[in-house]
Amino acid sequence: MVTDVHAQVIPLVASYLILKTVTYYGSLFAGSWVVSLLTTRIAACYLE
Repeated sequence: MVTDVHAQVIPLVASYLILKTVTYYGSLFAGSWVVSLLTTRIAACYLE
């Protein structure tokens, strides 16, 4: 009985952690991309 529960819970927890990690790093990457985009836009405005 216990092994059946573990067999169901472990993949669920693993997929949850993977999803959490992916979304975390995805938001970090997107945030840095937006910041760099804004920085280049502002720099272009000042340079013109």
